[in-house]
Amino acid sequence: MASSAQTPAAGESGGPDGGLLAEGGEAFGDRSLSQGLSVLVGLALCVTMLGLGCAVELGQLGQQLRRPVGLLLALLGQFVAMPLLAFLLALVFALNEVAAVAVLLCGCCPGGNLSNLMSVLVDGDMNLSIIMTASSTLLALFLMPLCLWVYSRHWINTAVVQMLPLGAVSLTLGSTLLPIGLGVLIRYRHPRAADLLVKV
Repeated sequence: MASSAQTPAAGESGGPDGGLLAEGGEAFGDRSLSQGLSVLVGLALCVTMLGLGCAVELGQLGQQLRRPVGLLLALLGQFVAMPLLAFLLALVFALNEVAAVAVLLCGCCPGGNLSNLMSVLVDGDMNLSIIMTASSTLLALFLMPLCLWVYSRHWINTAVVQMLPLGAVSLTLGSTLLPIGLGVLIRYRHPRAADLLVKV
């Protein structure tokens, strides 16, 4: 009876701390896999944004900026309609403080790069899509704190600036503007190379 009580349970290592080493090895492997996938996704995103930039004509960008009706409508929807809708949904469903602020964060965050890919797939206006993504991401650095300050006071009275994903927004801005700007430059200087990158 005594010997059976001292026998290691099934699945445990007979050596000291064997189970801990196994668990640590699995955690290390999971962390390495996650980091590798993050790097791969980041590289794929940069290549995709480069290709989208190669599909943009510099002259057409100027036309969009001279007639900014579509851009203004998009910004009104992004920073007026969406935060207000998130606020109303949080009130209607009587969310608690944490859930309500989470919904507000989602409503105040700018659109990501996926909208550009959707524009390509549906043969949309790439010039307008890229201008909208870049401008909304840039303005989010200033308008997200303002929107959260206006709408979150119903639930919390503390400052929410520390809760803002400003690092993620800045990273998105860099990963959007730099590859797209390089793609626009390639289209301007080397149109044939730009056509090849668009196909890739």
